[in-house]
Amino acid sequence: MQKQVQSFNVELLYVFLAVADAKSVNKASQDLLQTQPSISKKVRQLERYFGTELFIRSPRGMELTPAGRRLYPAARTQLASFNKLRERISRKPVNLGELNLGAIDSIATYAYPAFFARAFSVCKSVSISNKASDLIGPFNAGKLDIVLMDSVLSKHLIGQVSQIPLFEEPYSLVYAACNQAAGEVAACGQVTATDLRRLKLLMYPEFCPIHQSIIHVFDQFGEKRPCITQTDYSESTLVTVANSNYTTILPESLARVKVSQESSSLAQVRMESRFTRRVSLFSHNPAIAAQIKDLLQ
Repeated sequence: MQKQVQSFNVELLYVFLAVADAKSVNKASQDLLQTQPSISKKVRQLERYFGTELFIRSPRGMELTPAGRRLYPAARTQLASFNKLRERISRKPVNLGELNLGAIDSIATYAYPAFFARAFSVCKSVSISNKASDLIGPFNAGKLDIVLMDSVLSKHLIGQVSQIPLFEEPYSLVYAACNQAAGEVAACGQVTATDLRRLKLLMYPEFCPIHQSIIHVFDQFGEKRPCITQTDYSESTLVTVANSNYTTILPESLARVKVSQESSSLAQVRMESRFTRRVSLFSHNPAIAAQIKDLLQ
C-alpha cells in the first residue's frame, strides 16, 4: 500500500481505538453513534495516512496488524497528551459568548430553565434536542463544548471526557386513566421490571435517553427486556397513550407536568428505584465543566 498525503485529525485516532477495542466496525459505530460506512472510511483514511494496513478481518473480528499493534499504545499516549494540552491552553474564566452548549430538552426546560434562558442570548450557540445523536455526534467532533444529558449516554462519548453528576430523579410510568392493566400495577405503589414486561410500552427510538436508561437496567441485571413499540419523536406519543392501552415512561418532573395538563385522561405512578434517571454535565475540558457546574447552581 503506497503512502499518500492525507489530511489528519485526532478523531481518526479515537475511531481507531474504538474499532480496536470492540474488534468490530459495527460495534464501534454503535458506541460512537456513527454509521458503519463512516467508521470504515475513517479507518481507511488513517491507513492511507500511515501507508499500511492497521486491521485484518479474522474469525474473532477486526484484529490489529503488527503496525496496528504498534500504533495502539502510541495513539493512547498521543490522545492523552493532546487532551492535557487542550486543558492547559483553555484554562481561563468561562466566557459564555465563546461556548457552544447542548442539552437534552427536558433537562434544559425543567431542570435549568433560567440558565438556558440566559444562554440563548449570550452563548455562541445552544442546541436543545430530544435526540441523543444530535448532541453526541457534535460533542465527539468538538462542535459542542458542554453537553447536559443522561449519564447512561457516556458510553457513546470518545476521548478524555470530564463528567460531573448533576442530579437524579425517578422515572414514572404514564398511562391512560382508563387503562385497567396499568391501573392495577399503579395500585401496588410502584412499577417493577416484571410489570413492564406485562404492559404495552410506547417509547421514542432506542437512542432516546429514556429508552437507553430503561434497557440499560434490564441488561445490567441480566433480565429479559420488555417489548417496546418505538415511535418517532412527537407529542403524539402522549395522545396515543391517553387513547389506548399503551403506556410510556418519562422522568418524574416531566411526567408531572404532562399529566397535570391532561389530568382527566392521564395518570402516573413512580417506577422502582432501579429505574432512576441520572443526569451529568460533560466536557472535554475539566476547567470549563467545573465552572459551568457552578453557574448551574
